[in-house]
Amino acid sequence: MAPPPPARGYLLGTLSKTSEGTQSLQRAAQQKSSFDANSKIVRFRIGDLVQWYDLEADNNRLSVNKLKPRWSAPVQIYAQHLNSFSLCDLEGKPLANLQFVHSRRLRHYIPLRDSTLDQKHPRDATTPDPTTQDLEIAAAEERMAEEAWRSSL
Repeated sequence: MAPPPPARGYLLGTLSKTSEGTQSLQRAAQQKSSFDANSKIVRFRIGDLVQWYDLEADNNRLSVNKLKPRWSAPVQIYAQHLNSFSLCDLEGKPLANLQFVHSRRLRHYIPLRDSTLDQKHPRDATTPDPTTQDLEIAAAEERMAEEAWRSSL
């Protein structure tokens, strides 16, 4: 049997480990509060049109993927599981490769005004107001569509 450690050294070592653990927990609490303060709460409902972010391109440095769009084509939410959602295409067919997508990887999709998608999925009074970022993206897409139409004439 090993002799017991010296009492003073043992207590100092234990105290040091305890204070390091406490500091680690305090730092984790600070990071959580900072994250919570700076993150926006986005609400999604079943039936909303959304786009999902492709994380695969972030970790892949192939030159083929450099110009690949990071956001998907519009899809629809058909089920909710806490903060994750199940997505389907616009015809209602579930996306097999995306069973659960966390809300942090989703953003609202606002169709161009008077487009066929806008007519199929009209916004109702209960739809949450889009954020300023959503409106800026929608306005930019409309400008791009108008410029493309003008250049085709």
